[in-house]
Parts: sequence; structure tokens; C-alpha cells
Amino acid sequence: MEPLIILGMHRSGTSLIAELLKKCGIFMGSDLNIHAESLQYLKLNDELLSFSHAYWDSPRMFQHLLDNELKTQTAILYLKKKINSFAFKIRYYGAPNLLKTNKIPWGWKEPRTTITFPIWNKIYPN
Repeated sequence: MEPLIILGMHRSGTSLIAELLKKCGIFMGSDLNIHAESLQYLKLNDELLSFSHAYWDSPRMFQHLLDNELKTQTAILYLKKKINSFAFKIRYYGAPNLLKTNKIPWGWKEPRTTITFPIWNKIYPN
């Protein structure tokens, strides 16, 4: 099952959307910060930005990663390996939900995803 990814920058209403979706049964992660952001996807997005020498408040360099097919494919392989690891799944889903991972609708909200979405969209095209 592919995720529901909430895109939007700070102060754009994404926390409200995340809370509403959570109340509708969408699992948004077991490790959320006070803004309903997944700490696991925040970490992955920071790693992805760092890989291209970009930052959430200075994302310009991220385009260089997107313009380089080899770097893009390397980033995709790295993310796939991370998100499919048992360690990542246990942190994102939490032990009580681990057995339900393929049965529950899920997603995440994390503002950096607005910048890194072209990579995530290749992993989750739908």
C-alpha cells in the first residue's frame, strides 16, 4: 500500500490536515513531533537534502541531485533500503502496529518532503 503524503511548508495548514487524516484512520507514524511530523521521514529528508548539500531553508542545491540521473538513482536505492529495513519499520510503525503494516492506510507529513517529493514520487508513483 502506497502512502498518503502531505505536502506543504510551515504554517500552511498541514498539521490540521494530518490530524484530520489521523482521526479518519490514516496512520501517520508512531514517532511524531508536536507538529504531527514523522521524525523518521524528517531524518530521511534531512539525509537526502544533505546528500546534495542542500538544507530545508536553502534547497537550491537539491536540483543538482535531480539533474543527475546517477545521483537520483543512488538516492532512490538508499531510501528504498532504509524504508524497507526492520529497524526503520519498527521506529515508524511502532511494535504494536508492525504486523499491520500492509493492511493499514498510512502516510506522513513533513515539510521537507515538499522539496524532496520528486524522489519520493519515484518510489511511490501513485
